[in-house]
Amino acid sequence: MTLMNKNDEALSVDSTLKVWRLYGKEGLLAALRDGGPTARSRAAFRLRDLPGDDVETALLGTANGDPDGFTVVQALWSLEVIGTARALPRIVPLVESPDPQVARQARDAVAAITKRTKGQKTHDLG
Repeated sequence: MTLMNKNDEALSVDSTLKVWRLYGKEGLLAALRDGGPTARSRAAFRLRDLPGDDVETALLGTANGDPDGFTVVQALWSLEVIGTARALPRIVPLVESPDPQVARQARDAVAAITKRTKGQKTHDLG
């Protein structure tokens, strides 16, 4: 996980893939929770390949609470791909974010999830 946080893109990406191969979803969730900003953003991006309620909940927590704007954008980008209708109540407020990148990615995520999930229930994930 330490190497995932390096500013060297090749090293960071290779380390992320190694964590994914060796530790799977749990390793990426640990990096999302406990890593530095680059590790968290890499984990948020890669978790789009492992959809599930636990991943969605973790990405929503990151999108709504991470101090690093790039990590928030990566979490929203993954939610755009795998998010369910249940995620919408937690993403919609981010459309008004003062960070223009976060606001734009939140709008994209809301639009994609809404289109993909028409008719699904939208109860909150908490």
